Amino acid sequence: MNCDASVSRSLRKLFHASLSATLLALVGLVLAACIPLPPDFGSPQPFPCDRFGESLWQEFNLGVDSPDDLITTVIKLWGFDREHLRINDVHDSDNPGIGWSDNISSGLGATYSSTFRDGQLKLISFWWTLPEPALTQVIECLGPPDYYSAAFGSTQEARSLDLNFWYTEKGFVVKGLASSQLAGGKLPEAITPDFRMDLFMVLPTGLEQMAYSRDFGSPKNGPYVCFLKPWPGSIEAIKIEDSLFDPCNDSTSD
Repeated sequence: MNCDASVSRSLRKLFHASLSATLLALVGLVLAACIPLPPDFGSPQPFPCDRFGESLWQEFNLGVDSPDDLITTVIKLWGFDREHLRINDVHDSDNPGIGWSDNISSGLGATYSSTFRDGQLKLISFWWTLPEPALTQVIECLGPPDYYSAAFGSTQEARSLDLNFWYTEKGFVVKGLASSQLAGGKLPEAITPDFRMDLFMVLPTGLEQMAYSRDFGSPKNGPYVCFLKPWPGSIEAIKIEDSLFDPCNDSTSD
């Protein structure tokens, strides 16, 4: 047996195995840098309070503004030309979908959309570009919410954990969604201070009007908000339901 040849083959195999492992590791690092972190993963990054845009939303008249009113206000506040807005009125000119985007240097660093009903502004939603605020940063900037909901959900593809903070006097809902697809197949069993919130909604103020704007109930039948719980006093005391409407079932059985 030629020992030199055998040793040479073994070294080549070891080299190729090592090279493959190194390449896989490098690919993993590149992908990790490109894929957004899940809402409950990683240390919070600085998030200035003005990225919530509280002063901006005072310029809109939710429940009253027409599409033209919204366009005029956005152009004034953001300094856009009309061409920068995305306006979809193909199906319903009275209730168009109007959207726009900015970056941190020109605004909140977000993508925005608006929803109209009967020609009146029902809802403005926006999604932050990274970084997103952690739960503690939301509370530091906006204070504790009046109500919250926290529940697991599932689809054929993944399980999720959905957390919503309702600020009824401000007309804000701040939402965070963790998906098992982005969390390595495992969801947190409790809400922690670094849980990421990724969606902000601006609605007419008051619990009933906020519920109607989010299609939880109607003026005819009243608001459907039995799934909401008063703020428990701390993040650690937040209770996660197995399903969003479990508290409604409990209240019905009492």
